[in-house]
Order: sequence, then C-alpha cells, then structure tokens
Amino acid sequence: MSRYIYLYKFAGAGPSMFEDRHGERPGVLGTLQEVQTAISSTFSGTDWSNPNHGVCPDALEFIIGIDEPIQAVAVGLPTSDSEQRLLSLCRAQNWRALDPLIGRFLK
Repeated sequence: MSRYIYLYKFAGAGPSMFEDRHGERPGVLGTLQEVQTAISSTFSGTDWSNPNHGVCPDALEFIIGIDEPIQAVAVGLPTSDSEQRLLSLCRAQNWRALDPLIGRFLK
C-alpha cells in the first residue's frame, strides 16, 4: 500500500505546516512537459505512457492533473526508502513535499 505525498511550490521558503500558509497559495510547478522532465531527471526510467501518470521502475507513481499549468503532483511512495530521492527532487526544483497524514512538509 502506497503512502501519498503531494508536491507544491511556494514563493520563498514557504510554510512549515500546510495550515500555516498565512494566505500564501501554492505556485506553479510548470507545464506538463517541464514537470515530467524534472521528475525524470531524478527518477530516470519513469514510464510516461500515460502523460498524467508516471510510473518508476521502483514502483513510485507520479499523478499529475490534466489542467496546465501544473500546480501539484501526487506521489505514491510504496516504501519510505524513496523519500530521500523525492526530497532531492524537491530541493533541485524548489518544490515542497507535503505529508497529508501529519499536515507537515517533509525536510
């Protein structure tokens, strides 16, 4: 069973908790192609046969909406081992990873 994490982008450092946004709304991650390219740069071999649903060889899933520009990505993490790679992606792209179960952004 996968644990779902949501990727967002905020101007500046962004909030520490999703509830502490103080009116700040998430920004744009990019176009569909930009988001796919960014994800594939960290998770090579991601299958984008379905442009809005990327699957990595190690079973991570990236679910992207159909409306552009892309404002969020849902990520299915099958194990916690992939969390550090996901955070590397976030650092490289200036994105934030929200764990909705605890209401906090991952560090």
